[in-house]
Amino acid sequence: MNRREVVISWITAALHEVEPGRLIESWMQTDTIHRPLAIGKAAPAMIGALPSETGLCITNKLAEVPEGTNLVIADHPIPGRRSFEAGRAAVDFAKAASIALLSGGGSALCELPIPGLEGALISKIGHTLLHSGLHIEEVNMVRAHLSQVKGGGLGPIPTLAISDVAGQPAAVVASGPTSWVERDPGAALQMLRSVGIDLTANQERAIWAWSPPEPFESDVVTIADGKTAALGLCRAAEGNGIDAKLSDQWITGEIHEELDAFLARTDGELLVAAGEPTLSPKAGGAGGRNTHAALEAARRIAGTDTVFAAVATDGRDGNTSFAGAIVDGTTISRGGDPTLALENFNSARYLEATGDVLMLGDTGTNVSDIWMTWR
Repeated sequence: MNRREVVISWITAALHEVEPGRLIESWMQTDTIHRPLAIGKAAPAMIGALPSETGLCITNKLAEVPEGTNLVIADHPIPGRRSFEAGRAAVDFAKAASIALLSGGGSALCELPIPGLEGALISKIGHTLLHSGLHIEEVNMVRAHLSQVKGGGLGPIPTLAISDVAGQPAAVVASGPTSWVERDPGAALQMLRSVGIDLTANQERAIWAWSPPEPFESDVVTIADGKTAALGLCRAAEGNGIDAKLSDQWITGEIHEELDAFLARTDGELLVAAGEPTLSPKAGGAGGRNTHAALEAARRIAGTDTVFAAVATDGRDGNTSFAGAIVDGTTISRGGDPTLALENFNSARYLEATGDVLMLGDTGTNVSDIWMTWR
């Protein structure tokens, strides 16, 4: 195999480590009959691993689920009408649920606005927050004030979570529908104003008037996250005799700064990290965090023997059908000056032309992104 093929085999091993059904089976006594409520991109595989008499599965596309399970297909990445229908179904089913199974994408897929707020407003705010650059804790704080689901709206259901949020507690996954959080309407309204959302007086009154759930103790456990996948990649590389190191740092900052720091490290022949850097692309381009990071990396490693890969573990990077890209020291010589592609956020088109994009399809899981550099 050439180096690209080897890297793909490592990525495949990483995804195996976070396969949802496998994770559930390793954590649960699967001979017990459950009434599961599953929300997120990995919901079908998670719920499929549990014997159940009845269940609710909220996800983003048609999938096979156990007999007796109600499959609800909702909107992603912006909550819409189907998401609000899913939220109502979740609120109703939560009273009978014995376990909740959460994964990435749940925030958009399962939503129910508080009385006095229209669905169109929630969709508008969802789009704004997605591109705001706010920290996930700030985003979730705002969401909890607008939703009957988020911030503990479904109550104290024992919960297993596959986390797509870098370095954050399990309560953050899917905006914490089974994790109670304290409300501060004034702070939430100020945060909305800071990103350009001005509500009407009636909408503000609705937020102040909403009575959130009474405090309760949460029972939420993360069973896998990005570092689980990254560690799986390291182990696969070590099986090929490579000196592989897992970074103890999450990738969470501005993408160019994170990339410079990552490529500057010299510990190990292969360095692997997980997380989600911040990137605010212009409209009209084709690409996402991972193709953008890969093209920036290609410019930095041009003419060397280094290989760099950036991968979205759900198989979809930004507005493309690619998972990311695997680049090396020849990428720029094959594709030419990448400046315009980077400025216009057209990284995917550039890397598709050079043959460096990575296509994985829908992986059925979602644990943030993985970066690796192999010297």
